[in-house]
Amino acid sequence: MLYGFCLQAGLGVALWMLARLGRTALAAPWLVIVGALCGNLGYAVGVLGVLSGGGTGFENLEMPAYAASLVFLGYLMMAFWGVQTFHQRQERQLYASQWFLFAALFWFPWIYSTANLLLQPFGMRGMAQAVIAWWYSQNLLGVWLGLVGLAGYLLLCAQAHRPGIAQPLLALLAFWMLILLVALAASRRLRPCRRGCRH
Repeated sequence: MLYGFCLQAGLGVALWMLARLGRTALAAPWLVIVGALCGNLGYAVGVLGVLSGGGTGFENLEMPAYAASLVFLGYLMMAFWGVQTFHQRQERQLYASQWFLFAALFWFPWIYSTANLLLQPFGMRGMAQAVIAWWYSQNLLGVWLGLVGLAGYLLLCAQAHRPGIAQPLLALLAFWMLILLVALAASRRLRPCRRGCRH
């Protein structure tokens, strides 16, 4: 659900919105399709790897390293052409939705590559594994999906001729608060229970 639908749907919406808001065509659409096929191949190989016992055991990072590499490569190809679409836009005015989408295009490769490198090739041990897996999961579910979801919400509000966020300064505040504070808001998951309860 997370990789097979949410990530792909979010990336598709991001590319469509960047082209629409910029009043331009998607840059190199056939290379975007190649990236999507590479990502889908990575998902299929990852599912087969997990089903055959090759899963990593980390939450939201279960795919083996060989499948994660294909997913990462596919995403990078699509995100690169998304950035190119943003660069060649005809509409020079920037909307708040574009801030959110542009940040999302960079956010996933950073968190995915960092978590996979630290957990698999470098093989962090002990509590560091749980912290890295938690950090990745919170950033993916909170920040990346939040950025794409808020961008979609703002576009829907604009289509309905209703202000999603009334002032640009509030949109800027929402942008930075989402990026900087979402992972901290969920930090209670790492606190030990002092009353002897079980999680």
